[in-house]
Amino acid sequence: MATCPASVSGCRCSALLSLAEQHELSSAVHDAGLGLGAVPAPLMDDLLAAMRKSETVIERSLGTHTRVNRHAPA
Repeated sequence: MATCPASVSGCRCSALLSLAEQHELSSAVHDAGLGLGAVPAPLMDDLLAAMRKSETVIERSLGTHTRVNRHAPA
């Protein structure tokens, strides 16, 4: 992938991407939900699952039950 030359004022780096790279970047941005104002459901599910697993590990390591007003569904 090329980089914008420092000598080119106002260079749009996207103009230096190949068509395949532009499509790949566009797809990654879309899949991540950037610009939608919300996290897509599959990513939110993964995030909440990771949070629950982390919570369980932390509780075990502290030897306590630390759950406080959970907003996420179990």
